[in-house]
Amino acid sequence: WALLPITIELIILKILSDLIQVLKIKKLKIICIILNTLILLLILPWPLIAFVSLFAFDAPGSDTDPMTWIIFIAINSYPIWLFLITNYNRQMIKQRKYFKVIITSLIVLLPLSLSIVLID
Repeated sequence: WALLPITIELIILKILSDLIQVLKIKKLKIICIILNTLILLLILPWPLIAFVSLFAFDAPGSDTDPMTWIIFIAINSYPIWLFLITNYNRQMIKQRKYFKVIITSLIVLLPLSLSIVLID
């Protein structure tokens, strides 16, 4: 009977540590969903960028230049890559591989955040 309070205390500590783990996982999941949403928000300026990319063909003979076409296609295909990355992140969230989501999200968002910092 003397060990009963100790075992109850150990059980309570185990339950609390499990609860803390669950809360950490939920916070990680929320962070991953927010990062994935930020990646999708990068699609919002795409119509303006697509319109401006048409002006690459203003110069005479630029419609036959292959480099102009490569740049035009690269600029206008970036929403495809963003959708692929968000789909991959969504699958990783379902599999509870949160650190993969964080890494891929940061790879996408890091150049944008660096450009914002360097402009200031």
